[in-house]
Amino acid sequence: MSTREKIIVICALLAVVYGAYSFFPRTSPPVPVGNSETKSEELNKFVLEVAGKLANKDFSNFDNYILEQAAGQWKEDPFLASGLSVESEPPVVKAEKLARELSLTYSGYLIMGNKILAIINGMEYEVGEALAGHGECIVRNISPLETEIGIKGSKEKIIIPIEEN
Repeated sequence: MSTREKIIVICALLAVVYGAYSFFPRTSPPVPVGNSETKSEELNKFVLEVAGKLANKDFSNFDNYILEQAAGQWKEDPFLASGLSVESEPPVVKAEKLARELSLTYSGYLIMGNKILAIINGMEYEVGEALAGHGECIVRNISPLETEIGIKGSKEKIIIPIEEN
């Protein structure tokens, strides 16, 4: 055998020996298992000791105020952390309010080949186009009876029914 083959065989034997060593469990002294009653007694003793120390302590007015407030009813969760801004109105109310402010009139639609156009306030719009003068409003869906306007960056929608004269 060449030197190279000898090195490979020695490495393989070392790997087999290490595998056998790690496969078989080692004998170690057993860990004593504690009695649950003694652990419970120790815990009760600790709790009584801490409660006794707190009962003897004299709290300041500020500490008493904090304890009273913690025990009372909370108006909101103080640990609720949200990166979102607080909105005063729900999205549906906000969308309806925006629809009234915009005073949009859906007066008809056109089908030209594979394009469907909605006529809103006398102007023609395709799906995906922003309304003129109202950059945050986008036409999302056009149907013969109504058109759906969406607001950029939100799931809010405004449904405008057709107004035929």
